Order: sequence, then C-alpha cells, then structure tokens
Amino acid sequence: YVIDYTLQVILSSKLEPGIFVDDTPYSLPVDEREHLKGSDQEQRLLTKPFASSISGGEHGTYCQNLYLFDRFMGSVWFEDGHRPFRDSDYAIADYFFSYFVKAFRQHLRDFRAADLPGSGALEKLLRHLPLEEGDHELFTPGKGEGWICFKLKNGRKSLPADFMCSTLNAMLPGRVLTTIHHREIVGLLSMGVREGEGQGPLDLLEDLVRRMGYFGGAGGEFRGLQGFDDSYLQACYAAECGGEDGGEKPLRFFRDHMLDYMLHECSGKLAPESLYPRGLLALLESDRTRNTEYVRTLYTYLQNEMRIPETSEALYIHRNSFLKRMERIERLLEEDLGDPGVRLHYRLCFALMKRGYGGGAEETHIDCSAFLV
Repeated sequence: YVIDYTLQVILSSKLEPGIFVDDTPYSLPVDEREHLKGSDQEQRLLTKPFASSISGGEHGTYCQNLYLFDRFMGSVWFEDGHRPFRDSDYAIADYFFSYFVKAFRQHLRDFRAADLPGSGALEKLLRHLPLEEGDHELFTPGKGEGWICFKLKNGRKSLPADFMCSTLNAMLPGRVLTTIHHREIVGLLSMGVREGEGQGPLDLLEDLVRRMGYFGGAGGEFRGLQGFDDSYLQACYAAECGGEDGGEKPLRFFRDHMLDYMLHECSGKLAPESLYPRGLLALLESDRTRNTEYVRTLYTYLQNEMRIPETSEALYIHRNSFLKRMERIERLLEEDLGDPGVRLHYRLCFALMKRGYGGGAEETHIDCSAFLV
C-alpha cells in the first residue's frame, strides 16, 4: 500500500493468485484513519523502516515513510495478509523500500510541468483562451474553499522549474495547479483546512518556496473564475515588491502592498509633485531654503492623530514651541486640518514621499523622503 500525507491510499497491490494493482485513490476506513491519527504521530517522524500496526492490531505491517525536504509525504507498507512475516521478508522489503524512495525522487525530477494535471487548462486561462468541456471542474474549489493565484520567480540558487512544479503537486496533492508561463511558475492554490492535514496549504507553500530558492507573490482569494485575472495581476505586482529573493519573506502577499499599489497607480501617469497641494510645496520650499522642519512636524502631527502632547514629545520640543510652529505651518497651508478630507490628502502625499514617488518641487530636485526622517 502507498498512502499520501493526508492518509489517502493512492496505490495498492495484492497477490490473488496473480498480482493485482489498483491505483484508484480511496480513503482508509474510519477506524483505521482514527488509529493512524491517534497513534501514528510519533511513527511519522521515523525515517527508517519500522514495524507498525496500521490496522489497529488485525494485521502486522512493515512501513517506510517518505520524506521530501524534511516533510512527511506519506508511507509505503507491506501487510501480512496471508501469513506472518519471516525474517527474509523484512530484508526483501528493505531492498524494495530503498528503490521506491529513489524512484519517487527521480519521478519528481523527470516530470515535465506541461504533463501535470490542469497545466494546459491553466495556460488557457492565462492566455484568455476558451476552456474545454471538463476544464471548469478543475477550477471548482471544495466546499468552503477558494483559490489564490501565485507567481514564482527564479532566485539566485533556484532548483529547476519543472522540478519545483512536480514537487508542489507531490506535496500539495489535489491542492495546487501549476504551469510554466513565460519561464516563470504560475499556480493556483486551494485554500481551507482539510481533514488529515497537519499544516495549512499556504504555510507549506511558503516553506517550499524558501527551501527551493524561489521568490514571488500571491494575490487575493477568489471563488469564481471571474476573479482569476485580478488575483493573477495582484500576484504579479506582489512578486515585484521587496527586491530579488525577497529577503526574509520570499513569498509576498498583495494584501500587504495594497496601499503601495494604489499610490503606484495614482502616480503612474502624472508626476507625483503634481498631486501635492500647494501648501505642502510651500512647506518643502521653506525647509529647503530656511532649514525649518515644517514637513516633518506636520507628518508627525498627523501620525499622532493631531494629539498635541504625543506630537511634541515625539519631536522633542516644548508644547508651546510646537503650537507656535503649527501656527506658522497652518498659515502656509491655507487649509483646515480639521477637515478629514484634507488630512487624508496630506497623509497620502506623505506615503508617496516615503515610497520614493517624487521629490518635492520639480525644479529643486529634492529627495522629499529626507524631510520625514
């Protein structure tokens, strides 16, 4: 028998009297699954062949766990269905196990991404081609589940893309669809916790991306195919954030970069300085020519939700000195900071500055972010 990490039997063979092989996946009986989940946690940590009682005592079994990147991938085992094991049976089983493990790893290395289930259908989605009959079933998540789209890029020490795709499918069976699109891996991951899974699919994907030397981005969750394009574009944007290899977070999520995306879009066609109010440009000019600290003061004031004690403490100035400085700032602004819309406009401008979009008045070529430090 061969089971995957969700305890589903994916292959079995019997002698009756010839060799009968069945590769139709099926779930173990409830009592055997409960026995495995209850007593087999320690056995899952074993990396060498071991004797077990998977059937709860009815039959003796001799097992070998399958590991990939220190992850439990499933087990292969023999069962003494027609007679008790002999010493010679253990030796033959050990020999078989050693070849099975080698074959499993070689299978992953030799597999082509184009041969993976759903790869062709996913490529059609990316190219906006019509799906064939039956393809829609591939993109129908289970009850209470949804998809996220992810895009992976090669790092400095990445393993081959085909190997990455086959490994993803082996470690996340029934969870993932992948393809190689323009030399980069694009995939769909089904979200939601399933019975028998010790770790969430997203955590497993993040860990695998790190171990395989990749980096990339993940979009938002969606359920219908109409949400695919948005999730894919979000994954593409997130993949470009944070630089190559991603540092401590090789897999970036669009949800963490939404504001940056909004600011990027609003400053894409117009010069960022053209989005700054006249009062802010006046503060920048004063800081540049008179060495005032008006921009930093206003930024700190808004960051502290216009609370005077916290702002003066953050700026290391007396309360009265801060109030006098704010009077001069408000005269230059010629706008009412009590208006929530005005405050939102200025905070967005400061966010643009901190992200390097623009640098003050165009003719001065000022690095505006320096005024916020």
